[in-house]
Amino acid sequence: MSTFADRLRASMRAANMKAVKLHELTGISKASISEYLSSNYEPKQRNIFKIAQALDVSPSYLMGVSDAPQNTSATPPI
Repeated sequence: MSTFADRLRASMRAANMKAVKLHELTGISKASISEYLSSNYEPKQRNIFKIAQALDVSPSYLMGVSDAPQNTSATPPI
């Protein structure tokens, strides 16, 4: 089973996005993103939503509830 950090890294790789760009798009601190990527900390729900929007994936995919990364929400990405 993959962790939040694994899914975050995979989604960032698929979007060709670096942590700095994710920080710029979401307003989440670079330190927090680093903590998420190193599996030291998992984000709160509001930050999962921001990350999912920025990466155009579903929040349920990032949380491990779904194996389908596609974002099916009607909300356009940030």
